[in-house]
Amino acid sequence: MKSLCFNSKGYGVLVCSSEDNLKRQTANLDYLVHQAVDGAAIVSERIEGRKIDQLIQKDIPVVVLDEEIPLTGAPAVLTDCYQAGVLATQYLIDLGHKRIAFIKGPSFVLSAKTRFQGYTDTMRSNGLSIDKNLIKEGDFSYESGYKATKRLLEESGDGFTAIFSCCDLMALGAMACVQDMGKKYLMIIL
Repeated sequence: MKSLCFNSKGYGVLVCSSEDNLKRQTANLDYLVHQAVDGAAIVSERIEGRKIDQLIQKDIPVVVLDEEIPLTGAPAVLTDCYQAGVLATQYLIDLGHKRIAFIKGPSFVLSAKTRFQGYTDTMRSNGLSIDKNLIKEGDFSYESGYKATKRLLEESGDGFTAIFSCCDLMALGAMACVQDMGKKYLMIIL
């Protein structure tokens, strides 16, 4: 199988990171418009649809990844985050876990909310209680996953047997914390 290489097709790849800073996201989109890029794949849950539509109006193909952005004409490629939350939680329950901690993303992010809803619905449908002390919020960063896990361990000790992390970076932080504190827990990374 031959792999597709952008360079072999005459394209370069420009990556703009905003680190979840809304002003930087807006500046990045303005930069892309001025660079006359051939296309853009955008991953953001907070950017305004009208900013994306500025790219579209310049005949720049755009696709939005992982989050629907209201008021834009751009197509979106989405994950069924609710079903992901259901499947991950059910997997842990099927392994015998009954006290499952959850590190959720910011409440304003739709994918984080729907993943958490999948978790809570699945816990309830299996007759398991949802302990609010086992739910911590992060900001999708490694550091917030580490801090949330540290709070979980300090506040509830061994009161849970698994951690469901809402995103991979927070899960990496959680795994580092678990290792640093000499504990063993099963993690689900989404």
